[in-house]
Amino acid sequence: MVCGRFSKKMMIKAGPWGGSQEATAWEVIGIMKISQIYITYCCEKIRSIQFQYIDENGKLMLSPVHGVRQGQNFEVLTFDLQKEYLTQLSGTCRLGLDNSLYCVSSLTFVTNQNTFGPFGYIGCSTFDFRCWSSENHQSVRGFYGTALSRLAYTSAQDKPMNQTLTHWSRGKAPYDKHPAAANLSHLSVLCGDVWDEKGHAKISQILISYDNSVIHSIQFQYIENGKLVLSPVHGTSKGDKFDVVTFDPENEFLTRLSGTYDSSDWSAISSLTFATNRDTYGPFGNDGLDNKFFEFRCGDFEGFGGFHGTADPQGLRSIGMYISPRKAI
Repeated sequence: MVCGRFSKKMMIKAGPWGGSQEATAWEVIGIMKISQIYITYCCEKIRSIQFQYIDENGKLMLSPVHGVRQGQNFEVLTFDLQKEYLTQLSGTCRLGLDNSLYCVSSLTFVTNQNTFGPFGYIGCSTFDFRCWSSENHQSVRGFYGTALSRLAYTSAQDKPMNQTLTHWSRGKAPYDKHPAAANLSHLSVLCGDVWDEKGHAKISQILISYDNSVIHSIQFQYIENGKLVLSPVHGTSKGDKFDVVTFDPENEFLTRLSGTYDSSDWSAISSLTFATNRDTYGPFGNDGLDNKFFEFRCGDFEGFGGFHGTADPQGLRSIGMYISPRKAI
């Protein structure tokens, strides 16, 4: 973690904590205020981290993704730009399951107003960095670390880049579809036909066909240019159960997508649950213990930017979400 006031020359570098020095180094410095932090993690380790922040010129910047967005869980941490600042970064480290790489396994962020986390697996080796201030300002000025296919170590600094949408998916996806965006899927097995509802954020209805083993199809009705538009059917509507989820598109927005998937070679989404700022819908399908769980939380702000995924006549093979980072200060 990097602390200081205004000049980069006066910054103090603390850490890093974690493992492999052989991984690719990254840093994000020049942070005046943190806007959002995006974290991907699984039951073993932190997979990736990304930052949105206000730079020294007063502009909102989005860093590259550090690590790979391949975990079953994704969280968006949103800070109050007017009143909130980081005071503490803590976490744990551990060896990977193959005992070959020491990595960051959990992270917790503390501000003058809230505690976010812990996210990930609580390991046996802990670290804790506290940055107290008697003034109402953020003294954390950056983060730095290294990353392989997982987050190897982290500290509280990145060369910024502008992005408009970031996306995440679960299940088997064919490839990283939008290299300019931060892709949360890293499964390279071709499985199903790609479908994409990017930008269709004002959802009116979701139509789901399923049975006790798989989600067979999904379809969306959304508002575009003031008109109701019906998307194609993604998959085949041959399940013995069918549900229509109806939203209030002017006052209701998606905050969470969760579900389960079969991780075998066949691989398909077996259940889905949608949560908004008003209600929770589902689960639809079979969320049994034999399936793997995934969860995407995009926070209590209107950041949802549409769905994407893959499907074939056998069912819904993967599903993901786009999220639009904060657009204005």
